[in-house]
Amino acid sequence: MKGLKDRTAIVTGASRGIGPYIARALAKEGANLVLAARSAEALAKLAQEITTEYEVQAVAVPTDLTDPSSQAALIEATERKFGGVDVLVNNAGILEIAHFADEESSDLEGQIALNLTAPMLLTRRALPGMLARDRGHVVNVSSLVGKIDSKYLVAYASAKAGVISFSRSLRAELRDTGVSVSVVSPSAVDEVGMIEDWTRDTEAHAPRLLKRTSVSPDAVARAVVRSIKRDKAEVLAAAPGSKFLTLSPRFGAWMLGATGLWAMMRQMADHKSEASSADERDETTRDTAAA
Repeated sequence: MKGLKDRTAIVTGASRGIGPYIARALAKEGANLVLAARSAEALAKLAQEITTEYEVQAVAVPTDLTDPSSQAALIEATERKFGGVDVLVNNAGILEIAHFADEESSDLEGQIALNLTAPMLLTRRALPGMLARDRGHVVNVSSLVGKIDSKYLVAYASAKAGVISFSRSLRAELRDTGVSVSVVSPSAVDEVGMIEDWTRDTEAHAPRLLKRTSVSPDAVARAVVRSIKRDKAEVLAAAPGSKFLTLSPRFGAWMLGATGLWAMMRQMADHKSEASSADERDETTRDTAAA
């Protein structure tokens, strides 16, 4: 898709993190926007800001992406407002840093549901309209950790690896249809990334060397736009030289370990385990007292 002016783009996970940056980058290219996330207030504010700043239309559609009926309502709202979906950016995601053996089944299922299953199902809902118009582009936002051996992120990394495979396989299936698929894999994202959230909530500190592989949210947004306009199969949004991390899963893990990333992750995982153990002790004490 060479140009985005007057096209319609859905951006999921638009209320926070890199979502608003992706939305603004698409608006700058002239695309009308449908902003999807669970936070109605944040979405409405972003839609108003984009409509005011750029000569495009932006609407907020609060959506629970793990709910099939909510997904269907998102596509229907887009078709009613703009006539169809030209671009779908599957950006919404959730990350849990933990020792795998300590994770609750609900945490594992939740990460797979939002990070992998939701993009697949939402894409399936958007595809019939794209194929009928012989045009469309799906961008799935994965992660660098989906390409390497990632400790303390087992469910998240597994889902993101699945997103990469899903993107490649669907792109191959849709070749010569006028509809295409790209995957953008960021490294750690400065300022608004999930690691930033975790380090604010714990005593862990991001290692200084990690900054050498991190990327700005604006750079990720530009990578999304580039993947659409140039029909790139995959774009690695990371600092220069970070492609070496993807030479092999084990080599990438070793290199990130040298930055201190895994040590930081283990500290976070230990913190979560200790907090869970304390909660269990408190619950046992309350039950004993009640008896």
